Amino acid sequence: MIRIKDIAELAGTSLSAVSFVLNGKGTAMRISEKTQERILEAAQKLGYVANVQARRLKSADYTPLIALYWPIDTLGFSLDTIMEGLTKSFHRESGDVEIVARPYKPGKLSATGIEKAENKYNALLFAEIQEADFSYIEQLNLKLPICYIGSPSGKNVSMLPDYINAGKEVARLFAAYKLSHVAFVGWKGEGSYLLNGFSKGCGEYGLQFAANDVFQHPSSPLGGARAAEDILLRDEIPQAILFESDKAVIGAMGVFQKRGLRIPENLKIVACGNNPLLEYLPPSITALTFPMRVMVEDALLAAVAAIGGKRRQSSKLYAPEFIFRESCGAFPGKKAYRIFI
Repeated sequence: MIRIKDIAELAGTSLSAVSFVLNGKGTAMRISEKTQERILEAAQKLGYVANVQARRLKSADYTPLIALYWPIDTLGFSLDTIMEGLTKSFHRESGDVEIVARPYKPGKLSATGIEKAENKYNALLFAEIQEADFSYIEQLNLKLPICYIGSPSGKNVSMLPDYINAGKEVARLFAAYKLSHVAFVGWKGEGSYLLNGFSKGCGEYGLQFAANDVFQHPSSPLGGARAAEDILLRDEIPQAILFESDKAVIGAMGVFQKRGLRIPENLKIVACGNNPLLEYLPPSITALTFPMRVMVEDALLAAVAAIGGKRRQSSKLYAPEFIFRESCGAFPGKKAYRIFI
């Protein structure tokens, strides 16, 4: 049987420090993070890991701790969106939990020490995790509840925007204006569900859309500006563009305006995202949005339910919604139920 004394000797700390950390009270007792990590590593080496979470949860005054990870350049989520979703969930059934915010650089999730998450947290939430980081987490096989917001997983719960139907709807909108040649600005990997849906929709509605009509650049204003420059180098400029990033379209609009391209007369634009700046650009940008706050809210509730030992919640799909503005109006002959100009 592993004793607290054994762990304290290996970690080079006091018996009380080990007791506090193993019972989830290390932070409350102002024990440094480095010392807590040293104690937990010692416990793991001695085979005490299986008892760490159990001891923490058995403590009468222990509050479950959930870590929320999101990349610092996240597209559809902003900090206020995340916080509003979390706040609303607290008013429902989430109970008494603590949230730790863990922003990180995309592609660098492994540098956050997340492989030790089992010793620190009771559940993990990920908002719009990128493919490399997603693969890393899935391979770790962490033994605690995980919920993804924006990424599909066969192992864990996911709150997913219905990107496939969203892409098809944009294609249907472009086809309704009797356009022929269209383009896409955004990621073109196998997991680009928005692009896949858009491509399928273009095929269904007879729109000209080939592999060279996909312009992949970073999801940033600078990336959007470079995509716009590449588009304008073409002999035939597309009649409409779907932007995967609401940040990229901001940079692209500056380039289009400098070149004298008239929007929507010469080019119709739809962007995916909830960026409030889209409403104030000249012209304002039609957006394809998802209920991000609701998705964050549902993700937290799913994590809390899993911590409490309830039945595993199923993943959810969330339908898209158009916000029709000047860059591309509503479906011809139909009244837009939501217009901002």
